[in-house]
Amino acid sequence: MPEMTLLGWFHTILGIGALASAFYTLFKYKIISLDNRSGKLYVLVTIIVAGSAVFNEEDLRFPIAELKRAVEKYGNKMDDD
Repeated sequence: MPEMTLLGWFHTILGIGALASAFYTLFKYKIISLDNRSGKLYVLVTIIVAGSAVFNEEDLRFPIAELKRAVEKYGNKMDDD
């Protein structure tokens, strides 16, 4: 198993923070809403975590090849609808 990169640690730690915020918000308010601070924190951290998952630390580029494969695989199916 390869060693964890700095980006991997960043992603993992923030992901755990997002989960903790979600559990706290659901326990206290029964719903995740942008009307309270913990809900806003959850949404913000989740967006950051999702964004960090897109990048590869080696070249810090958006994985265009992955998008191309997805379009090739699913693009024709969407045209048939």
